[in-house]
Amino acid sequence: MYLYPGLQKVVQAAGRVIRTERDQGVVHLIDDRYRRADVRRLLPRWWQVR
Repeated sequence: MYLYPGLQKVVQAAGRVIRTERDQGVVHLIDDRYRRADVRRLLPRWWQVR
């Protein structure tokens, strides 16, 4: 299943936006699959979902 490697790349890309504890950034996950609870559970807990 390609879900896990794909989500790993998303998390890595977000890490390039937020480099230190003082940095702030926004990562827009615009694909419908990110609305699914089973997919959101795989993302870091500290990510704020809106």
